[in-house]
Amino acid sequence: MKSSTERSITTAIRKYLKSLPGLWYYKTHGGPFESQVGCPDILCCYGGMFYGFEVKQEGRYPTKVQKRQLELIVSAGGKAGVVRSVDDVKEIMDIE
Repeated sequence: MKSSTERSITTAIRKYLKSLPGLWYYKTHGGPFESQVGCPDILCCYGGMFYGFEVKQEGRYPTKVQKRQLELIVSAGGKAGVVRSVDDVKEIMDIE
C-alpha cells in the first residue's frame, strides 16, 4: 500500500481543523524565506491552547531544528508533535 504524501496528509488535517468551530490555524510555508527555521507546518489555537503540528509521511522524520521547535512550543505551555494523520492531530489535541 502506498503511503500518503505530506501534501495529502496536510490537506486532510486542514479540512478537519476547519470543521472545529472557533479554531484558528495557519499553514506555514517553509523555504529560503521562512522567518523561523524549523517552524511546524501547521500552527493553531483552540480552546485557549496553542498547537504546533509537524506533518510527516510514514518513514520520514523531523530534522533536529524541527524537533527543537516542537520542544520549545511544549516548554512554553503549548502542545506539539509530529503528525502523520488526522488521528494524530486529535490525539495531541485530546479530541475524540
